[in-house]
Amino acid sequence: MSDKTAQTTQATKNIPVASTGAQSEQDAAYCAAMAQVLSAIDEGLELAAKTDETALEYVERMSVRACELIEKMQGKADDMAAEIEDLAQGSEMRILGPVALPEKTKARTPIERVFAAMQKAGAVELAFSDGTGELKGVAPRKVQSKMFRMKAGRVIFEGGELIVKGPGGDAPVPHLAGVALCIDGEQLAWSPMARSMDLAADVQVNIAGNVVFG
Repeated sequence: MSDKTAQTTQATKNIPVASTGAQSEQDAAYCAAMAQVLSAIDEGLELAAKTDETALEYVERMSVRACELIEKMQGKADDMAAEIEDLAQGSEMRILGPVALPEKTKARTPIERVFAAMQKAGAVELAFSDGTGELKGVAPRKVQSKMFRMKAGRVIFEGGELIVKGPGGDAPVPHLAGVALCIDGEQLAWSPMARSMDLAADVQVNIAGNVVFG
């Protein structure tokens, strides 16, 4: 027998039996059942009856407590629903599209600054966009920085295949216009597709040759 069960059993021994009305055994059984239900909801609830309390008075007092617990649980449920709504709003698609490269410095050109930031980060995020915002249903990819090379003033992806596909289902068909290069959630560069395309359901496309920044 668990400690919780033992506590409930001991408490129900102190539940009074009504002298009038329904049969005493029925009253006791009803009170014991209520005590078990309430103890499952609130382990810290005091279940023992008061010394001068009838079964009816005990049931009424426990009923009030039950209503209080239900109201408390409803409040927690409302709070959780609000948190979920906040998370959903916080996960809205990011604004991604053509952006200006970092400003030139004495030591580096704008694209060289981007490449240096990539090497420092060790890994970057490639996010897919319709030219204005992140595509819904097409997850971004984390890619190691060593998969990029600096050639002729451009940063080129040379990490093999880069397969993307449409989300399918009832989701709208997303239109892929380009790839955003992000580090720590911040977009640093934009690579437009040579030819933008719709990502129809379950259609897989290798866009590795289109990922060129600068």
